[in-house]
Amino acid sequence: MPEISYLLSFEQAPSHYIDVTLNLTGFESGLLELKMAVWTPGSYLVREYAKNLVYIERFDHTGKWRPLTKTSKNTFRLITEDHQAQIRYRIYAAELTVRTSYVDQFHAYLNGAGIFLYVEGYQHLIHNVRVKPDSNWHDWAVSFPVKIQETDSSDLTDDINAGILPAQADGLSDDSFFIRPAEFIDRPAETDRVKLGLPPVLHYHTTNFTALIDAPLSLGNFSKLDFTALGIPHKMIFYNCPDVFKASIEDELIRIIETEARIFGVHPVNSYLFQVYGHMVGRGGLEHSNSCSLMIAPDKIGNFDRREYLLLLAHEYFHLWNGKRLCPDELYVFDYERENHTRLLWVVEGFTSYYESQILLRAGLITTEIYLELLEKSITQYLNLPGRHIQSLADSSFDAWIKFYLPNENSANTTVSYYQKGSLAAMILDLKIIGQTQGKFSLDSVMKILYQEIYLQQHRGYTNEDVKAVLAKFISDGLDLFFEEVIDGLAEIDFNEILGTAGLKLQAEFSDLSTAYLGISVHKELHTILQVRAGSPANIAGLSAGDELVSIDGEKFNSLTDQLGSKLPGQVIQIELKRAGALHRLSVLLTSSPQTAFTLRKVTVLNSLQHQVYHEWLNAR
Repeated sequence: MPEISYLLSFEQAPSHYIDVTLNLTGFESGLLELKMAVWTPGSYLVREYAKNLVYIERFDHTGKWRPLTKTSKNTFRLITEDHQAQIRYRIYAAELTVRTSYVDQFHAYLNGAGIFLYVEGYQHLIHNVRVKPDSNWHDWAVSFPVKIQETDSSDLTDDINAGILPAQADGLSDDSFFIRPAEFIDRPAETDRVKLGLPPVLHYHTTNFTALIDAPLSLGNFSKLDFTALGIPHKMIFYNCPDVFKASIEDELIRIIETEARIFGVHPVNSYLFQVYGHMVGRGGLEHSNSCSLMIAPDKIGNFDRREYLLLLAHEYFHLWNGKRLCPDELYVFDYERENHTRLLWVVEGFTSYYESQILLRAGLITTEIYLELLEKSITQYLNLPGRHIQSLADSSFDAWIKFYLPNENSANTTVSYYQKGSLAAMILDLKIIGQTQGKFSLDSVMKILYQEIYLQQHRGYTNEDVKAVLAKFISDGLDLFFEEVIDGLAEIDFNEILGTAGLKLQAEFSDLSTAYLGISVHKELHTILQVRAGSPANIAGLSAGDELVSIDGEKFNSLTDQLGSKLPGQVIQIELKRAGALHRLSVLLTSSPQTAFTLRKVTVLNSLQHQVYHEWLNAR
């Protein structure tokens, strides 16, 4: 029986290097291909992880060097002659995001897609991993799928067993986290590590390659929080995070978890891990089958927005059902070598984005007023986005690989987000279902049917036709038009029509007509144009992203706000700029700003159906 095992070591961690030894045994003599994934599930961009491969060598069982041939950017070919081979390679890991890997002398965060080479045709085998932690690291955390019986939510507490047990080995923190008891190889060298006060070699295995790369590994020294929700053990680890991240979070998360589980009627795992990092760049999360990774920048920490934190937690946890299990057919079985296109990311991410604030509302973590404020903000952003006239929601999903994840200075003018418009599409569907069924059903009903029938019973991913067929069970009027206009088309959404079913009205609040508008954003230090809004005075006059502003009406450029503050709509200004080193002067006719803010107001008198829809949408669930 072929066996695949990896050994990870970190002797060169300060230089951001991970050394990997891949042992292949029991393989028939012949050709084998080793490959590195080019992307990681949940993040739809070809990241070319093979670019971080520093070197790779192959040896036989005697330690003799043997040839290894590179045949493509991410593929290596070898001939096995004695049923086994050893591959040694080094990975450079210096990008700390939820989609990549990072290691230094203080900690390691490993995203498996960019760490583990796989053997083509043998991804279905058990994959064994041993890890030699750095001597300064006392904690580790990893969580991966274990197949368990899914049960009705009424029996959740009784039927789901605790699957998280502390690793059993001398020298390892009792708080280390694992999905099942850790297995340690009883070898002299590893026993010596314990005697020397070093962490023992960690040993775990996954049922296949997909499970392996779906289980990010954290090593270092963490603060930790353990709690139980629905009888299921949960753990949070925190690295470089202030205490505010942990304060009261247990109670809030339990309410989020219970609320989400009620939607689907089942809970799919017997343990769950949150890996939370305070990091210097960006903010984001990535879902996994038994865990999620969250990273939040210091400015978010210093000006802590707890609501944003809870929304992110609710979003990633909801992916346990919607995304990791219930998913488009194109993402049910992954091809790790190329883009996996689907037109249904508006269901995966858009529906999840809609539910994140719904979950907080239902869990009592935000008020109805705050919920409507969040909705106002989303609608305002969408209706002020020029790209909504250019790209459909289905196309936004399909082109995520080359547009959403690779934005440029013109993206706002030509694209929409399947997160944002997808969440608004979900809201429309929810209100249509509630209204047309007199409050008996909602979008929850659709999610539950899709999960139970497509995922649990048929064991496959859904198609556009599947989604439409389930929606048709509850929406008898306007469903075809919805898909034609909102999903596949570019028609303007009539928010007042749909929100009116809940007794709400969307009101436009135009900007100050006396304020001059140019339509650009500018880098504060470099004074270069970052973005030119389509149809704006700057766009009409010919200004371009990348232009360096030199002066406005002869005054040296300093601040766009200050230098436009004294100008009026209808006034012509002279802008001096540098483009590709050449000096140019352009005349620009200023206008008033077309930007519009929108607010939601409840109509004065609601009829009985509006009262019912409002109550079921915002209060009852």
